Amino acid sequence: MTSYPDADLLVAVKPEDIATYLRASGWYEADHYNQATIWTHGPAGNETDVLAPPNNTFRDYPRRMIELLATVADVEQREPADVLQDLLSVQVDVQYIRTMPDSPSGTTPLHHGYQAVKGVHDLFLSAAASAHLPEPMAVLPSQKPPEAWDFIGGVRLGQTAPGSYIFRVETPLTGAGSPAGSPSRRVLDHLHLAMNSAHRAAADTDLPDGSRPFAEHIASGVSANLCEALSSIGALGNSAFEIKFAWAATLPMERPTPDLHFDTESISRIKKAGQYLRDLPAHREAQIEGRVVELRSYRPDKQGVVVIAGVLTTPQGRSTERVLVVLPNRYYELAHESHPGRKRVRAVGLVKTSGRQPELSAVTEFEVLED
Repeated sequence: MTSYPDADLLVAVKPEDIATYLRASGWYEADHYNQATIWTHGPAGNETDVLAPPNNTFRDYPRRMIELLATVADVEQREPADVLQDLLSVQVDVQYIRTMPDSPSGTTPLHHGYQAVKGVHDLFLSAAASAHLPEPMAVLPSQKPPEAWDFIGGVRLGQTAPGSYIFRVETPLTGAGSPAGSPSRRVLDHLHLAMNSAHRAAADTDLPDGSRPFAEHIASGVSANLCEALSSIGALGNSAFEIKFAWAATLPMERPTPDLHFDTESISRIKKAGQYLRDLPAHREAQIEGRVVELRSYRPDKQGVVVIAGVLTTPQGRSTERVLVVLPNRYYELAHESHPGRKRVRAVGLVKTSGRQPELSAVTEFEVLED
């Protein structure tokens, strides 16, 4: 027997959201009856009509809503409660993450559930960070852009559903009416692109070059962080999962976003790819300004190595670090003269931050600064 929610929940559906949902679902306005609108669905001669109530303050609004839900659910071959949930979410992007643990439908082992929730959080955070960084990165910085945390603050977990164990992730649209579009939608679009790229890379990892296909998709948002999050959702390779993107009816998606299925073999490959990407040398332009605190080595025919303690500036921000600096011979003497910490120095080059200590190489500028 079909059950319906209480009147308060039915009244919460706005008439304009009914129109938005029906229009996006293939219904069209056919006529009016008093103040209500008659919507029609289906081919000529086999149409189905439904009456959309005009005002949720009317006393018979809940009854009319029950009739509408029953008709739309019958046409869409769904449960009325699912249709109602969509009517309440016409301005919300929803991702359904269906995990497939070895447990009764609607349940998941506690540890797998914990890993999956953490993985979902890290997945959305990695997408938001990647979308707001000035350039793609194999390993995302530990200090995420403020915009990424703003995005995460708006994401919420909805009620789980039976069918293995399904997480419903809801992201209300932000700024959808602005000329620049919706910031939250751009992040989710970036997330689908990155996940789809990781999915394709996982299919190619049986090639001789192993996890290298993942590196070829860094520009599409694939990172070690994304791979680790996907691995967590899949219980580190012990459980398959799939994700479906359902877009807010008020802002239809312009490109196809097919469902993505990750089997256990793919998840195991993605897990290995996460470590592979972390081990890649990640060089980017940077500047260190501080004092020479250590002279490591010097070979007249090669280069000198010093340690500078100070402020490291990269495209991702500023931090206080002790940086290993590889200096061409022409700069080493200047560094030697400024040691130990007599004067401030500045060096510009390419920094690698994936090891134990940041390392600046390919130095193009080095100068002693006036205190």
